[in-house]
Amino acid sequence: MSNYSKRSKIKRLEVDFIIIIILFMFWIIGGKKELLCSLIKNRYFLKYCVQVSKITVNDMNDNNISAYMNNEDCKGGMQDNNSDNNNTNITNEGDKKYEKEIKTLIRLFSDLINKEELKQKLINNNGNIELVIKELVQLSVENEDKRKVNELENIEQKQEQEQESEKEQESEKEQESEQEQEQESEQEQEQENTTNIFDDNKSIQREMEKAEIGETKPGINLQGYCINEMCLASKAKLL
Repeated sequence: MSNYSKRSKIKRLEVDFIIIIILFMFWIIGGKKELLCSLIKNRYFLKYCVQVSKITVNDMNDNNISAYMNNEDCKGGMQDNNSDNNNTNITNEGDKKYEKEIKTLIRLFSDLINKEELKQKLINNNGNIELVIKELVQLSVENEDKRKVNELENIEQKQEQEQESEKEQESEKEQESEQEQEQESEQEQEQENTTNIFDDNKSIQREMEKAEIGETKPGINLQGYCINEMCLASKAKLL
């Protein structure tokens, strides 16, 4: 195996161990993405993951564990070693590039990004999962900030609507109160007018009675009125 292939294999193992550490932490915190994002935002945590993965891979190389992993005899009895199958495997590996990283990160950030976008990010960062995770965490933080801003705007909008509704209700109550006062004033005016009309009718009726007495009983005086205030007939009829 060439030095480039060895370095590539080591790099892949380091990435795998970083993924394992992140998944393990995700399992420990009970699947809470917010806590995981807060943890990943801490640059010391990512450095720790990278250091642990490098130490682990170095230990594997020192103990020739990776050699056993690459041993053809350890791959099972159904393997075919001809060149056509090898070429097919290489093609499949190319098609499945970053498959592990994508599966892992999709579990953590499925609400932020889809598979194609995630694959593109991995390609743009040359498979550097640390940079991709930082970008996704930053995206998550920005989305969370936007969500909080939207919540605050919705709360403020709701409060404004409630205030407007209260003002409208107060205005309606004031209008109703004014209408009631106007109705009461109109009723009082009608009652007063009715009383005045009644008084006027009584006054007219008295005048008519006086005139009637003067016409039907002219013996008291020519006009039915007695000039003498002490007249008994006048007191009896006209009071």
